Amino acid sequence: MSDIQRREPPSQPWWKNGWVAGLLILGLLHITGMAVHVQAGLQRVLLVTGLFNPDLVPAGERVPADLNFLVTDGTGTPHSVAEGHGEVRFINFWATWCAPCLAEMPAIARLERDYGDRVDFLLVSLDDEFETAQAYLARQGDGMAPVRPASSIPSTLTTGLIPTTVVVDRSGRIAVHEAGMADYDSRRFRDVLDRLIAESPDAAFP
Repeated sequence: MSDIQRREPPSQPWWKNGWVAGLLILGLLHITGMAVHVQAGLQRVLLVTGLFNPDLVPAGERVPADLNFLVTDGTGTPHSVAEGHGEVRFINFWATWCAPCLAEMPAIARLERDYGDRVDFLLVSLDDEFETAQAYLARQGDGMAPVRPASSIPSTLTTGLIPTTVVVDRSGRIAVHEAGMADYDSRRFRDVLDRLIAESPDAAFP
């Protein structure tokens, strides 16, 4: 009986190696700037699970919101955030390089579409290049426009973690303070906004 010669399996070209191909794809996504959008899409799937719902602070436990800072709009016009007493305000701190920020943005867009006439929406971009934030929101086609800080942001609103969303009630108190992404288009959060809109401003809170 003759010995059977043992043959090594033929080697595959390097581009057919799964690990190498995966690294190449990741590198290409990073170079083209698409990685953050892919991550945002994956995180958006998590939002629909209902596990990321912001909580309403009970009226008796709310503290006054420090809104003493300035923002500028696309024309460079400065605005005081402290203006607008008596309105419910939705303030979102975000950036285009932040995947969780982009994950929650479509829900915020739908919310603004339905509540924009009753709630003051303020999308505060922390991008180094403000034009990048403007272009991103313009591509969404929802009519949203960012603003950017023109002075220091009070630490009671955000510690630098983004996304952070603060909802201020009609008395100027913090009703919602959410650090991290959340689903703002849920029935539960819409009920929160409805309750805040229905509240009467407290004259004791300037």
